[in-house]
Amino acid sequence: MLETIRELAAELCARLEDAEELERRYRTFFLELARAAEVGERGSDQAVWWSRLEDEIDNLRTSMDLARARGDHREELELAVLLKRFWEARSRLREGQRRIENALAAAGGADGVLRARALAALALTINMTGGDASLAAEFSGEALRFYAEQGDAAGVARMTLDLGVAAILAGDFEQAWSLFERALVLAREVDDRRYAYIASHDLTNLAFQEANYPRAIELGHANLASAHAADDPGFVQRATLLLGYIFAGADRGTEARELGADVLRTTVATGFRSVATDAVDLLAIADVAIGEPEQAILFAGLAERLRADSNEPRQPSGERLYRPAIEAAERLLGSERFGEALARGAGLTLEEAVALAAMPHSTGVP
Repeated sequence: MLETIRELAAELCARLEDAEELERRYRTFFLELARAAEVGERGSDQAVWWSRLEDEIDNLRTSMDLARARGDHREELELAVLLKRFWEARSRLREGQRRIENALAAAGGADGVLRARALAALALTINMTGGDASLAAEFSGEALRFYAEQGDAAGVARMTLDLGVAAILAGDFEQAWSLFERALVLAREVDDRRYAYIASHDLTNLAFQEANYPRAIELGHANLASAHAADDPGFVQRATLLLGYIFAGADRGTEARELGADVLRTTVATGFRSVATDAVDLLAIADVAIGEPEQAILFAGLAERLRADSNEPRQPSGERLYRPAIEAAERLLGSERFGEALARGAGLTLEEAVALAAMPHSTGVP
């Protein structure tokens, strides 16, 4: 009897060891996938990598959960941080922020490069979701000090940019200008085209927020060239979208609409959902400007549904143009017609919005 029990126990132990080995391989596979995706998403195959991560999102979540259950919080944290740009592109910033925060706390704060990267990712998510600017600045400041100690000029440039965004959220535009200009100089000194683009984008966006449209247009064209130089499709889409918003603010509605339609078509194809949502907002703004209020509200209905689904707010710079445009459309349409168009728009798919944006003016509303 005892021999039988020992044999059974040995068999169960062997099975357990096999299960643990399978789990280890499983976690390793998806960690390596995320590492490869972080590199691959910077180039022409960006959409392919985001689609791959989307297909594996449940496995990626499970890998993080298993690492946490095993007490391997550094692995959990690394995986959450590696997905930073994916969280943003697929309108999952709040999930990404929550996972990074939880893993960082469980890891006892971590240290070194991983901690700096985690703090940078948290600062990004806080800035993009309109969170606590002082907390974002605190995270960015600590990461900046680490990169400075390591002599990592690109890291210093990135954190200087994030401090500039935090300064905007705090209402200190003068400080933001100074920080963005310094980051641009740093990025160019080390020939880092990615961070040079981001600095250029932030400077352009700041001119837009200040409603300095002549300067914003000049910077916007240079920013688009910088995005192409960085050879990153997502950067090009963001730069094109920002130029469209600038045109809308400068009362150049037709040009704004053309860029909005182009960005929507491209981002729906690549799966860059957060920018696609911003493009839908821009189309609503532009259609009001060119005398298509009903079609504008169809886009507005879709935009509101997409934001409700993602629980991510409209950026203040976009809200500044969006809200007055929608209010103007409601006055033109009347409450009943406005409400009907808004409800119809909420039922649109992004693909239907692409088709609607491609229709000639005055024939778009079915």
